[in-house]
Amino acid sequence: MAAAPPTPPPAKRGLSQPTAQSHQDVLAVVTEFFYDAEDTDETVDRSFGMLAHQTEADLRITAVGAAWMLALALQKMDSQQPGAGVAFLRSLGTALARTRE
Repeated sequence: MAAAPPTPPPAKRGLSQPTAQSHQDVLAVVTEFFYDAEDTDETVDRSFGMLAHQTEADLRITAVGAAWMLALALQKMDSQQPGAGVAFLRSLGTALARTRE
């Protein structure tokens, strides 16, 4: 059984939608990047558009949901091939360290 997604702290000030909707929004963005990663500029624009309706509080929930989903994927990867999830996480860190704005 998969772990439940993270829930926001008791004070939900500023949320404009249910937490589950924020998690669904991030999954939609992940899906967009997964299937259309070649059109980077257009994909990024569409992805921002998918989240444009969210408040700052919603976006915090979305970010935590994205981190949770990535962690689950890396755990699954690691369970199927020990060390692969850790190696991939390290490669993400290295790639981000090399990224310049």
